[in-house]
Amino acid sequence: RRWNGGQAGRIIVDNPGDAAATILIKRGDDDRVVLTPQAVLFDGVTGAVLREWDGGGGAAAVRGGAYGLHILRFAGPGLRVAMILCGLAGTAMIGTGLVYWVIKRRKRNGAAPTRGQRFVDGTNLALLVGLPVAIAALLWANRLIPAALPGRADLEVGALLAVWLATALHPMIRGPQRAWGEQMAVAAVLWSAVPLLNLATSDAHLGVTLARGDWGVAGIDLAALATGALFACLTLRRRRVP
Repeated sequence: RRWNGGQAGRIIVDNPGDAAATILIKRGDDDRVVLTPQAVLFDGVTGAVLREWDGGGGAAAVRGGAYGLHILRFAGPGLRVAMILCGLAGTAMIGTGLVYWVIKRRKRNGAAPTRGQRFVDGTNLALLVGLPVAIAALLWANRLIPAALPGRADLEVGALLAVWLATALHPMIRGPQRAWGEQMAVAAVLWSAVPLLNLATSDAHLGVTLARGDWGVAGIDLAALATGALFACLTLRRRRVP
């Protein structure tokens, strides 16, 4: 009634069996688009409402709307696929625009690029290819760093940042033209090997997850294979271009 038919998504009981027991009920996210925080805290003995969060306010609504559209918990499989394709199309539009900007000015100014063009070309590479390489490095770190090692999460993030920095410095050493092909090849290898690394280090590999229909986990490996294949195609295509 308080949430106009909204369903509970989480129930947290503190101090069970005690006079100070409380029950916190948080609203679920799969029945609404705007995900503002809504919860009710009850006295665990009497059932009286101790506190209520309604997520009101314009700023909370804007933030909750953007967050809800980002994670799509309200959407079915078809809408999620459509939104993913729209996101990929938008990414491709921005990426190709960045690359064409450099190509047009390279043709306008002749074969020798200016320092500014080299900087922009290297920045494009670090964003469009270097970031996927760094994300692949994060997945590798997640599989290779021992789970019991203190500060493991920070080490994973550190691996991502270190590799991303390396991809940004790489064009300065090799030149943007060579660096594009080399980083795409590295991305192809790292992403394609993620399922194999998962097979060697865990019991949640494709041979298990596909058999039991665990698509949430299997999707990571399948997406990694698709990403590796895409970068492999881009690498081969670039080698054919003079």
